[in-house]
Amino acid sequence: MKKRIYELQEQLGKIMVLFEDSEQIEGKLAESMMTGIEVNKELDKVKEILDDIEHKLKAEI
Repeated sequence: MKKRIYELQEQLGKIMVLFEDSEQIEGKLAESMMTGIEVNKELDKVKEILDDIEHKLKAEI
């Protein structure tokens, strides 16, 4: 019986480590998503600038 309790405690420890690892991964994923959103916003600004330049060039031609 003691052996089984020890095995279960060992398995619980491994599960807890996996859970902590998954929480860290989740945090990194959320951080990456926020970075992606920021990059997309900056790309949208660049596109607006390029569109504006394109319109000005077409108007001059």
